[in-house]
Formats: sequence, C-alpha cells, structure tokens
Amino acid sequence: MDRLLNCFRCKNSQERTPRENRLAASQKFFYGVGHILNDFIANVWFSYLIIYLTKVARLSNSHTGLVVMLGQVTDGICTPITAILNDKTVCRYGRRKIWHLMGSICVSFSFPLLFTRLLDDEASDSQKLAYYIGIAAVLQFGWGCIQISHLSLIPEIAISESEKVELNAIRSALRFVCGIFVFGVTWILLGRSSEASISSSMWKQFMYLGLIIIATGSVFNVIFHLGIKEPPSDALRQWLEERKNAKHNDNNFRRKGSERKAGNGGEAVQSESQTSAESTGTRHTSGEIVVKSAILGGGWNKRQWICSPEMYKVGFVYICTRLYVNVSQSYLPLYLTETMRFEKESIAYFPLVVLVTGVLASTAVKPLNKRLGSKILFCLGAMMAISASFWFFVQNVDGRKAVYATAILMGCGGSVMLVTSCSLIAQLIGHDKRSGAFVYGFIGFFDKVVSGVTFAIIQELNPREDQRVECFTCDEYTRHVQSIVPGAVAVLGLVSVMVFFESIFVCKRRATTSDAAMQVNLHDIRGDYETFF
Repeated sequence: MDRLLNCFRCKNSQERTPRENRLAASQKFFYGVGHILNDFIANVWFSYLIIYLTKVARLSNSHTGLVVMLGQVTDGICTPITAILNDKTVCRYGRRKIWHLMGSICVSFSFPLLFTRLLDDEASDSQKLAYYIGIAAVLQFGWGCIQISHLSLIPEIAISESEKVELNAIRSALRFVCGIFVFGVTWILLGRSSEASISSSMWKQFMYLGLIIIATGSVFNVIFHLGIKEPPSDALRQWLEERKNAKHNDNNFRRKGSERKAGNGGEAVQSESQTSAESTGTRHTSGEIVVKSAILGGGWNKRQWICSPEMYKVGFVYICTRLYVNVSQSYLPLYLTETMRFEKESIAYFPLVVLVTGVLASTAVKPLNKRLGSKILFCLGAMMAISASFWFFVQNVDGRKAVYATAILMGCGGSVMLVTSCSLIAQLIGHDKRSGAFVYGFIGFFDKVVSGVTFAIIQELNPREDQRVECFTCDEYTRHVQSIVPGAVAVLGLVSVMVFFESIFVCKRRATTSDAAMQVNLHDIRGDYETFF
C-alpha cells in the first residue's frame, strides 16, 4: 500500500506544473509575433502573385507558372536542408533564433523587389523571367527558414502540452489578424485607384502593399528577437561544459608544465608537448561528444522516419489539403474578375470572407474532434470543399452574388481540412523534439514541389495570350481551374483518409473489447490462483 501511495504522489508531482516554471505571458506574445511577417507574405503570395505577374508585370502565363514553380521548388529543397541544419546548429544566440534571423533578412530584402517595377515594359520576357525567378528563390528560402525555426521553437519553450496547444492557438489567431490586415490594406489601395480593372498602370498600389507589409512585419520581427528567450539546447550545454573543462585542463597542464620546467629543465619541454597533445585530444573528444549528443537524443532518427509508412500517409493527406487551399486561393481573384466579372476590389473582400469563415470553422474543430475524431471531421471538411468546387463550376454571371455562399463553403472546408491534417502531423511527431523539424521539412518538401508543378502545368495550359484582349474560352478555363483542380485533390484527400485511417468509434470499440478481454483473463488468472492455494 505504501508503494502505491508513493507512486500516486510521484505521478501527481510530475503532472503538476510549478508556477515559476510556466511560460510567461510575455514570452507567449513574443513567440506569436515572430511569424507575422511570414503570414503577411503567404497571404500575398497565394492570393495576388499570379494576378500581379500576368496583369501588372505583363509576364506570360507560362513564365508566370515557371516563377511560381521554381519559387515553390526552391522552398521545397531548402526546407528539409534548413530543418536538418536547424536541428544540428549549436549557437549561443539560439539555434532557432539564428535561422529565424537569417530568414528575416532574406525576406525583408527580396519581397519589396518582387512588387516593385524595376523593369519597364520594354524589357524582354527572358529578362523579366530571370529577375522574378531570382527574387522568388531568395524569398522562398527566407520564408522557409522563418517557418521551420518558428515551428521548431514550440517544443523548446513550451513546458506542458497545454502550452504547446496555446502557442499554436496564438499562431492561428495572429494568422487570422494578418489576413485581415493584408486584405484590408489591399482593399483600401485598390479603392483609391481610378482604374476600372487590374492592369499594368496599378503597379504603384502593389508596390505600396509590399512596402507596408515589410515595414509592419519587420517591426514585429524585431520585437520577437528582442523579447523571446530560447533555452540552450542539450548540444550547446554539452559544448559549453566541454569547453569549460578543456580550458580548465589547459590551465592545470600549463601550471604543472611550468613547475616541471623549473625543476627538470629539458624534460619539461617533452612533458609540455605531451600535455598539449593530450589537451588537443581532449578537444577532439569534446567535439565528438557534442555531435553524438546531438545525434543520440531521444526519439526516432531520420532513417526510421523515412522508412515509416505512417509519415507518407499523413503527408499525402496534408499535401492534398495544401493543394486545395493554395489553388483555390490563388485562382479565386482571376475567377472573380475574369469569369464572374466582379469589380477589382473583389479580390480583397472575397478572400476576406474566406478567411473569416475559415477561422470561425477552425474554432469548432477542437470540440468536434473530441466527439467525432480526426477521420470523420476531415471527411466533413472535404465534402464541404467538394461542394464549393461544384458550385464554382455551375455558377453563372447573372447569379454571381451567390459566390458569397460558395466562398463561405470554401473557407469552412479548407480550414477544417487544414487544421485536421496539421493535427495529424502533430500526433505523428508526438514528443520527439530532436527530429520534429525534419518531419515538417520532409513533408513540406513534397508539398512545395507538388504545388509548384501543379501551378506550372495550369499556367502552361492557359490559352490566354494577351491580357488586354477578351477571351471567353480563357474565362471558362479559369472556371475549370478554380473548380475541377481543387475538387479533385479534395476527393483524393477524402479517399485517402477513408482508406488509411480508422474512425475514433472503431478505436473506442477495439479499446472496449480489449479491456473486456483483459478483465476476463484477469478473472481466470485469479480463479486459477485461488484454486491452486
């Protein structure tokens, strides 16, 4: 009985979080603002890049697809590399913060150039293509550095599971605020323009948008770096300890060497050289310990993750979800202005409707997930997304006001799918702090590559040759892209979840059956035990 009471006390002491060990509210705020710049850029990239390059920068459809594809592929290639280096970095400033700083510098330099008209209309297509590809590559590299380092910082600073959930909730809430800010600023800038539609004469509005976003996001990045306190990693502690011991040993050896030199003459020289060699060997050993401590931590290694089928199942669902969100968000402005004949301000307030409804839907995910489970909840979101795609396909210009309802369905479906797929990744990683960045980077690589190739194919097949000429066939092509492509990937995600994952009710039934079987076995064992004695 005493042993049981001690175990109970020990368990309660482990679950209780001391007040002084809780993450301060200020640290939660500083962490949350560290991703604001990335959220700004993500909203602009997927909502306005294609319409800007084709209608304002006058880049051809095929070249626009190449810019988007190479930008996404650059992000996909750099993301896993950055994730691996992120986990292995040993830095006093903080291994996550130093990569976040590098990414912030790249983004702050490249993003304004993307929406600044440095090349005039007389520049050749090859010059424009080279310019935008270079800028997009630098931008995507920096964006990936910020994303991976910021996500990987959660298990570093969060002490309990509830704090991890809270930090993710802060990220989501600020992402919502960032979307409102971007679309609100765009709405104001476009409304002040005298142009009836999006054209090359509106380049100043997009330039102002880029400058406002960078200025605002950079302020929050400075707040993040000045305020957040990243705990030293195990590898850094080991490295500092070994360096301290090596320095202490050097001082002792030098003192002993000087004493021997005074007492033994030439023999001390040989002793000192041996001491130096021993000290050097100690340093090499210390370096090996640092590397091994970074590699031999808890959790799975990279080979185990790569050989895990579960990661590919979850990754496929996440890729389908991201592809639905990215394609529908990117081609919605073109669908509104070309196919539905809305005014130019519609590219600001319709995405705002999608964003608001998506956030409202995401707030219902947590309670519904407890009752229904991830599988059923994802299927509900996928069915809403498929319904929105079908509505986009059959919608005509005369009843275009109904697109508001379609946008609501699109926001709800995409949000539920995205939140559920992200929770599947978080459940897959669990408490593995060491290789969490690798899993995010590995899945993110395929997400970026598939997304980039899809955009390139869509733009290559676009029949529009001149943005200034009316083309009914081209408008219908935009309708098909906005409806068929997102609907198809939503169907793929729905089928994969239904095949690869089990419902929470199946799990509960199996758990109940297993528990009943265990009780029967215990009863039989107890009966045999009593009969024997």
